[in-house]
Amino acid sequence: MFNWSPRSADEDEDTLCPCLVVPDGMEFVFAVREVLTVLRQELSFSVVDLEGSPLSHIIVNESGLGPQCGIFLQMLDQEPLASIRTDMLHGWPTSLPQICLASGEVGGGLRIRLANAETYRNM
Repeated sequence: MFNWSPRSADEDEDTLCPCLVVPDGMEFVFAVREVLTVLRQELSFSVVDLEGSPLSHIIVNESGLGPQCGIFLQMLDQEPLASIRTDMLHGWPTSLPQICLASGEVGGGLRIRLANAETYRNM
């Protein structure tokens, strides 16, 4: 069974969502609805297992600005897991979204591999 327990003191500090780490030799299979578009959106849905039971909630709120504009991943009890800031996708000049920890601190970003090149562009 999947363990949604909080982080223990000996877990890797670089892990964005420790409760989503799958042990070696195991799989975590889930389904996510394909409802996101390039336009600003306000919607919510659940990530489900293959039987349709909810595993977590996704809340998309792109009506605001700054860190309030984004995609928010929550546990079933509404505890924040992570978020993706999307405000930079809707402004000018555009840049790629930031992946944030539950605290709101930026935990990572995205890179684009340029076509036919061995170089990457950090966004």
